[in-house]
Amino acid sequence: MDDIHVDGVLKRIQDNDPLLTYVCLHAEQIPEDFDMQEAGRAIAENSRIKYIFMAEFDLGDDTRRDMFEPLVSGMVQSKSIRELHFNQCVLVGGLLKLFSIESFNSMHIGRGCTITDETVMALKCSKLLDEIGVAACVYQPGSIQPAFFEQISRMNTHKLELSDVAMYSEQTCNEINRFILNPNTNIKKLDLWDCSSKNLIRLSTGLVKCKALDEICLCIQGIISNQCWKTLFSVFVQARPALRNLHLISTPLIRDGQVVAHGRHHFISALMANNTLEELRLDHCPSVTPAAWRSLSDVLCNPNTSLQTLYLGNNAIDDTVVTSFAKNLMSNSSLKYLDISESSLSISHDAWRELARLLSHPSCSLETLYIGYSHINNDNGAGPNGMVIDDEALVILVNGLANNSKLQTLGIHNDSITSNGWSAVSNLLCNPTSIQTTLNSNHTLQEICLYSEEGPPRELDALFEMNENEDKLEVARSKVIMTHSARSFELLSVERDGFEQQKLLPSTMAWLC
Repeated sequence: MDDIHVDGVLKRIQDNDPLLTYVCLHAEQIPEDFDMQEAGRAIAENSRIKYIFMAEFDLGDDTRRDMFEPLVSGMVQSKSIRELHFNQCVLVGGLLKLFSIESFNSMHIGRGCTITDETVMALKCSKLLDEIGVAACVYQPGSIQPAFFEQISRMNTHKLELSDVAMYSEQTCNEINRFILNPNTNIKKLDLWDCSSKNLIRLSTGLVKCKALDEICLCIQGIISNQCWKTLFSVFVQARPALRNLHLISTPLIRDGQVVAHGRHHFISALMANNTLEELRLDHCPSVTPAAWRSLSDVLCNPNTSLQTLYLGNNAIDDTVVTSFAKNLMSNSSLKYLDISESSLSISHDAWRELARLLSHPSCSLETLYIGYSHINNDNGAGPNGMVIDDEALVILVNGLANNSKLQTLGIHNDSITSNGWSAVSNLLCNPTSIQTTLNSNHTLQEICLYSEEGPPRELDALFEMNENEDKLEVARSKVIMTHSARSFELLSVERDGFEQQKLLPSTMAWLC
C-alpha cells in the first residue's frame, strides 16, 4: 500500500504502474500544496488501481469539501476501483459521492468512522456492492440503527463483515439477528471479528436458524464458555443444509484441561454429525495442543464427511499429529486441500515418511498440500520452532509421489533445499534412465511453492508446465520426445548399422508419429 503524497507515487499513478494497485489517502498527512486536481485526473485515467484506503476524511465543512473535491471526483470517474476502506472518516456530504463509483463492489467502514442516516441513504447508489465490512463506528444519533441493516437487506450484498463485535450492545445483536433472518437478505457469508462468548450466544439465534448462510468466519476473544460451545456447534447440526465453510481463527478452541471435556467433545461430535461442511479453517490457534489435533483427525475417518479443504497452519503440529492425519486420510476420499504448515513444533523425518506413505496410497485424494516452515537455522537441522524440509525430507516426499496421480501443488515453506533435493524432483517429473522410466514419471505435480526469494530451479519450469496439460498421454509423449529423441539420432550418427541404434531409434520414432 502506497501513500499518494509520498514522492514518486503520483507519478506511478500517472504512468499506470502495474504494481501500484493499492493507494492510501491520509487526509491529515497530505500537504497543502499537493496538486489535488492532477491527482484526481491521474486516478480517473489509471486502470490499475483496485483498492483505495482513506483515513481521517471529513468533508462536512465547505473548505475541506472544496479542497478534496477534485480528488473525490477523479475517484468517482474511475473504471477500475473495486474496494474502498474508510478509517476514522465522517461519511457524510461530498465523501458519499464515492458510493456511486461504477466498478465499486466492496466497502469497509473501519474503526472510528461516523455514519448517519445520510450514509444509509447513499448506499442506494451502490448497485454492485457485494461486500460490506463494518467495525466499531459512531452512528449518529445512536448505535447502529435498523435502517442500516434494512438498507443492506434490499441490496444484492452477499458478504457482511462485522468487526469489534465484543463491543456490540444486546440491542445491536438483536438487530443483526433480525437482519440475518430477514427473508429478503441476500447475505451468504458472515464474518464476526473480535467477538465475545456473550455476544456469540446472543447472535446464535440468527446463526442457527438462518438457512441461507453458507460461510461463517469467527474470531472469538477469551475462553469460550460451555454454553457458548453448545450454541456455537449447534450451527453444525441445525444449519447443516446450508453451511459449507467455517473459519475459526485465532480462537482458543480445543484447549486441554477443563475445556477438553466440553469444547472438544462438542466440536468433534458436531463435525461427525455434519455432512455438508466443505471447508474448515482452524489456523492461528496456538493454544490448541497436539492431543486435540489428533482427535480432530478422527473426523476424516467419517465416511459421510464432505470436508474438502482443511487449514491448520500456524498451530502446534508435531510428529504424532502428522502421523495421525496420514493414517486417517488413507480411508478418506473427500479431502483435496490440507495446510499444516508453519507449525510451532518440530517434525522429524519419521513423520515425513508417514506422510509419504499416504501420498503413495491409491486412496489418497489430496491435490494441494502445504507443509514446512522457513525460519529454522539450527546446527542440527531441527529445533523447537518449526518444521524442517531439508534434502532428505524432500527425497522422502518425492519417493511417496512416484506413483501419485492426484497431488498438483506442494508447498514446503522452506529455502534450505540444495541441488541434491532438486535433482530428486527432476527425476520424479522426468526420469531419463529409459523410455519406460520416463513414461512412468510423475505427470501430475505442477508446482512446488517455496515462499522464499528463490524458487525451484528454472529448468524444472518446463516440466511443471508440461504437467499442466490434462491429457497425460500427451504429457508422457512430450517427455519421451524431449528426453530421448536427441539421444537416438546421436546414436544413429555414430553407429549407423549398430544393434543399439536399431533398437532405440524405432522406439523413440514411434512417439514422434
